[in-house]
Amino acid sequence: MTIKRFLISAGIVLAFIIVVGTIGWMDNQQNNVQNLESRLNQLQNNLDERMQANLDSLKEELTNTIQQQNSNVFNVSYITTDYDKAKNLAKVTIKFQLKNYKKGNSVQVFYHNSNNTSSNPVNAILVGDIFQADLFLDLNANDPYSVCYSITSENIINEKIVDIDLIGELYGRFKIHVPNISFDKKKQKINFTMDGPEIRNFYQPNEKLKLIKCIIEVYNKNELIKTFDVTNQLQCVGDGQSFISDENTSMSFALQEEENSQYDDLSNISCKISATDGYGIHYDFN
Repeated sequence: MTIKRFLISAGIVLAFIIVVGTIGWMDNQQNNVQNLESRLNQLQNNLDERMQANLDSLKEELTNTIQQQNSNVFNVSYITTDYDKAKNLAKVTIKFQLKNYKKGNSVQVFYHNSNNTSSNPVNAILVGDIFQADLFLDLNANDPYSVCYSITSENIINEKIVDIDLIGELYGRFKIHVPNISFDKKKQKINFTMDGPEIRNFYQPNEKLKLIKCIIEVYNKNELIKTFDVTNQLQCVGDGQSFISDENTSMSFALQEEENSQYDDLSNISCKISATDGYGIHYDFN
């Protein structure tokens, strides 16, 4: 082979290597561009979602502000002062002020909800410049109540004061984490594990909302297979009660040999926390 032919062959091989390398580099760059485009699209979607959430929040805030400015009602507050479990009633004291009010006119308060539950008007008492009224609301009603007022002599009828969600208020004072369950096949036990305090009841300032009974129930499908009573482990901390446990507290129980097969599928195993307060009101957390 002459030097000339060798150089030509070497040049062809080198050109081939350059072309292959260039193609590989271009493919790599294309992948990089595609990855960058994907990340940019994801970033754009996240930004769009955040912007939409912010816009929705601003829209809601603006709507509330406009409604407050147009409303005759301001400085609204309410507190649930008592419960009557036997009659399933909650006593709610509501307070509010009116921008335009002619002294001597009668102001009445009433309520209704989506189930057409309604009340007879209750006369509001004027204390200083604040109106006050006591309402007795049905604890069995799942939907919030709309509380309104009327001044019939001024032709102001059915203007809303506030919405009251009794069930949400009762359950909202709890902070609950229902434990996860693991199945130890070798030891043939269901291990029930909780990490730290799992039950918190912020009952203050009403002592009767304090829990007097609290149990954790374990079910296989719909069958109750084990109950743990943790009532005595509830301790008063700050403005409420807490279930105080050591880190990674474990609750477990042995199964009969012949029962093991029915617990192979953990999807059938579930937990429920049941509690009762000083009024006798019962709570379930799944």
